[in-house]
Amino acid sequence: MTVSRGFAGRADLLRAAVAAQGAQPPGSKEAIKATLAPLASLLGLHPQPEPEPEQRSDLPAGERQQPAADAGSAGPRQTSAANVERRPPLSAAHFALVEYAVDAAETPPRNEPLLPLTRLDCQPRRSGNAPHSPLVGRTRLWPALQRALASPRRGPLDVPALVGELSLLRSPQRLPRRLLRRWGGEMDVVVDLAHRLVPYDADYRQLLDEVRRRHGQGGLRLWVVDDSPFAARAVASPGHATPPGAGPIPLPPPATRVLILGDLGLLAGDPARAAAWQEFTRRLAEHGALPVAWLPMSPALVPAEALRYTEVHCLDGAHGLRALRARNAGTAAQPVSPAVAPVAPPAAEPPDSVAAPHPLLPALLTRLACCVRVEPGLLRALRRLGAETAAEPGLEAIVWSYAPVVAAGNRFCELTPAYVADYRDRFCALAAAEQQEILRRILDAHAWRGRSTESAELLIWQAHARKQALSDEFIARLAEARDWFARFGAGGRSAVGDAAGYAGDLFHRHGGDRAWIAANSSLLAPIWALAGVDDIPAGLQPADVAAARRRGGADAVASAWRLRQQDDRFVLLPDRGAAGRWPVLTLEGGAVCGLRTDAGWRQRWIEPRTAPLTLPIAHAAQFSEIAIHSGRRHYRLARLQRPPWAKELARDGHGLYLDVDFAGAVQRFRWIEPGEFWMGSPADEPERQEREGPRHRVRLTKGFWLADTACTQALWLAVMGGKNPSRFQGDARNPVEGVSWDDVTDFLQRVPSLVPGIVAELPTEAEWEYACRAGSETPFHFGATITPEQANYDGNSSYAGGRKGEYRQKTVPVKSFAPNGWGLYEMHGNVWEWCADGMRTYDGNDQENPRGPEGDATRVVRGGSWNFVAGWLRSASRFEWPRDYRYESLGFRFALRSTSLEQVAGAERLQQDFKPEGPEAPQGAASPEGPPGLAAFPGREGSAAAAADAEAAASGFGKLRQKITSWLKGPGKETKS
Repeated sequence: MTVSRGFAGRADLLRAAVAAQGAQPPGSKEAIKATLAPLASLLGLHPQPEPEPEQRSDLPAGERQQPAADAGSAGPRQTSAANVERRPPLSAAHFALVEYAVDAAETPPRNEPLLPLTRLDCQPRRSGNAPHSPLVGRTRLWPALQRALASPRRGPLDVPALVGELSLLRSPQRLPRRLLRRWGGEMDVVVDLAHRLVPYDADYRQLLDEVRRRHGQGGLRLWVVDDSPFAARAVASPGHATPPGAGPIPLPPPATRVLILGDLGLLAGDPARAAAWQEFTRRLAEHGALPVAWLPMSPALVPAEALRYTEVHCLDGAHGLRALRARNAGTAAQPVSPAVAPVAPPAAEPPDSVAAPHPLLPALLTRLACCVRVEPGLLRALRRLGAETAAEPGLEAIVWSYAPVVAAGNRFCELTPAYVADYRDRFCALAAAEQQEILRRILDAHAWRGRSTESAELLIWQAHARKQALSDEFIARLAEARDWFARFGAGGRSAVGDAAGYAGDLFHRHGGDRAWIAANSSLLAPIWALAGVDDIPAGLQPADVAAARRRGGADAVASAWRLRQQDDRFVLLPDRGAAGRWPVLTLEGGAVCGLRTDAGWRQRWIEPRTAPLTLPIAHAAQFSEIAIHSGRRHYRLARLQRPPWAKELARDGHGLYLDVDFAGAVQRFRWIEPGEFWMGSPADEPERQEREGPRHRVRLTKGFWLADTACTQALWLAVMGGKNPSRFQGDARNPVEGVSWDDVTDFLQRVPSLVPGIVAELPTEAEWEYACRAGSETPFHFGATITPEQANYDGNSSYAGGRKGEYRQKTVPVKSFAPNGWGLYEMHGNVWEWCADGMRTYDGNDQENPRGPEGDATRVVRGGSWNFVAGWLRSASRFEWPRDYRYESLGFRFALRSTSLEQVAGAERLQQDFKPEGPEAPQGAASPEGPPGLAAFPGREGSAAAAADAEAAASGFGKLRQKITSWLKGPGKETKS
């Protein structure tokens, strides 16, 4: 049997002894300790110091336990290290509210109602399909096909040739006969359905139809391959069709002509594919077959090696479409092909750094920049816009396969979101005439598309075109486009088609174009709201975003929220009126929260509820700026970094502080965030003077660093040297006094020589009172009355029923009394403090960053002093003295202006970071133009054939099957694209 043994420590025995005696002995802690001391000594236990109460680092000073003041003390309460709150753990990043602004007035709402869009408003301008513009016209194509594919035979006597010989007195050896070409016999046609060759589908169909008409179906076999002649997908012969397979094309009988409709792998971007086609044609030639290839490129892209076994014709219209000779072919040993572009353009380099496989490719991509979608017909029209690009048909395949810059499907291609902004910037640099011609060709090609496509393209073009390009020709069309978007957004989710799908698709593809979005913010914000997402594209104005989110609902009610940093998190909490050192934000319903990183600017819609809301930030150290916009109010917080000349940048219970060493004298500065407050005193405040009113609202839009104490004698001597001007010199920690405003100006001008890179200034009168009040509206920052235990003044006087006390008759060292909510000491009493400006007259109107008169005017002093009565220490009390006046109660505290914005990390990027999609463009989604068969949204297929594509889009093979089926049909039965 196993016996379990228990374990007991000596502390357990002590507790047992206490329990045996019953309740703890009565009395104080000392009495309890004395009673238990013998037992503790017997057990060898030693008393340990009691831990201080745990303080929550996320609570402001007003919400933590403060050390109790000794009510019976007649002297100043010295603030020792034990009384100062323990600093919470340092955050990974220190953020401060640096700017605060309020719009003058909201934009008045639009009164006239907008009629919702109907299906008729979304229909194309032209019905049917867009006409095809072939690489080579039929009248030039069929004679060339005749020469290349028909079998030659001797015909009747060539009388003109015979007459010519006789006229030269020549005796012909044989009678000349006419050379005729006869269609017929065996012929194989190999059609390459490689994805890059989609732009030439209609051209090859036209060519194949011409061959079928002239050759007939007898003896004609059609092979369908996908980029490799050794993996045939299907074969069709008279009365016989083989389903898709993957075998090699068998060698035909000798003397059989093999027509190849493709690029022989020369535009594939992979030399191995070109080598495979070279091997295939070699086998055909050595077997006795006659390969003939029709390539969609100019001779410049055809290496001479490709002519070794194949008769090559270029579909560029040059050389009369005759067989290419080696002297006319390109000189490159390797085929010219599109190299794979980088995943995203380097952030620090211009778009030109993106590798371009062909020197003309950037020019063509720039013409596509304002297109929502680019069908093969539009791609060809834009290629033919310039003479150089018009001479190179191969650019169409290069564009179609230029991933990831271009995303291409089976019917259209487009620039991917990551590259749209770069090429639209290039478009801005084009000549106005070229920009106009590009728009004409876009509008002409998309006249067969729905109005959503052309409306989006018109507004995109306008945002990037030169002013000279905005001619009268396009004014009416641009007005129609704006009206279309306004009516679509006004219709909300009741709009025709899949409104939410369109909105999400539009902003996914073009949300990185800040110029377009900013120029049309009021039109695009309601459409963005339809998408039901919270991420906001850069460029949408916060007011437009808020209006779009509130549309159809009641007006938002303003509520106060406290923003608090908790290590790497930022949390919005309902404001309960408690004191705190993080800003109180006034939010009207939701808010736009903007975040700046090295990757760019992000905006997100947030809607605070009753529960705490964490801002969408993963790690604060990754961000350099936070902006919150709600209603008319705008807040900006920036991440601060310790400058090299500062000893420390940190946060404690009062907020951010910065320690600066001035030649051995260390001064702490507190960050005073921007905000609003009531300046002056209310009419019922005791001992109020007339110059303190009327009370009015003041807004300070910029934050600043303010010294937490008045300038000490030690700091004055460290900066100025020489003689101490103060009367009370018993302690170097005493504030300097007996200095004029002009003396202080000399001091401030010498500070940058000790600490380069900063600007030292006096606070304005408004800034001083704002800092003194620290959110309070009482006569003093600590309440409605004052006693000599709270400040240094003439204790023989009393204020508002407060008791009298000690009159010290001199200054005392700084930090002798408890600080206010900002962490600023002796804002009341000790010495008067000079302000930067003179005394302005209050008029009761709201003010923003007010300043009094300057120049030779008198200057305001604030705060009262050791030899003035209590009523002069009030937050609103103000007095003025000449600039050169020196007195034993005049001192100052100063501010730093240049450190807040200089320390903001990161820089703004105007482009959002989107990951490019794969080679296939997204397909399938309802459109405002109606059900399948009608034109669709930008980026959507929208036709019956496209709907079938969407159903088979589970794999690339489904789409390939459809293409194969259409190619195996007889002439005139191909599916129109």
